[in-house]
Amino acid sequence: MTKIATLFVNRYKLISQTSLLQLSTYVEELDNKLSDELGLSKEQADIFIPIRSSGRHVNEKDLIKIIVQNIIKNNLSSEKINGITYDLASSASTTVARNSQLNLLQKELHKLGPDYLITESTKIPFVTEEANQIQAKKCILCGINSYDCPEFFYLEKIQERLNKYDITKSPLMQNLID
Repeated sequence: MTKIATLFVNRYKLISQTSLLQLSTYVEELDNKLSDELGLSKEQADIFIPIRSSGRHVNEKDLIKIIVQNIIKNNLSSEKINGITYDLASSASTTVARNSQLNLLQKELHKLGPDYLITESTKIPFVTEEANQIQAKKCILCGINSYDCPEFFYLEKIQERLNKYDITKSPLMQNLID
């Protein structure tokens, strides 16, 4: 097994500075090599090199940065960018999360300064409209169900009471209570 791993590392010129994302592209090939050359079953090879190791995943922001870099580097057409955008949006669980991912994608794109057509290709109007409607409804519900504070605790009322106190004299019991 060491021989297979050494040959694999040498063939792809992998070094300790190789990114985890780049290494993850070789996992399945190495898994297949172990099962072919050592005669291991697929399950046995998966034990040595799990294709989906628990706890290791690419952060959402990092994934979006990678997508943006790919868009800029490969100079993708607006149709392909739109397809990528739809795929990204469909991966989110809620409409608000979809809109958040699209906003993050547009923000990362804006940092790199692409042309107007690329930026416009990342917009999905119906997702934005739906998310805005949901957030507006939540805002209204929060206003209806919000906590009504007694006037005694309003800042203006507190300021009035504080202005009445004479700090040169010792405080009265009521002043201490207030």
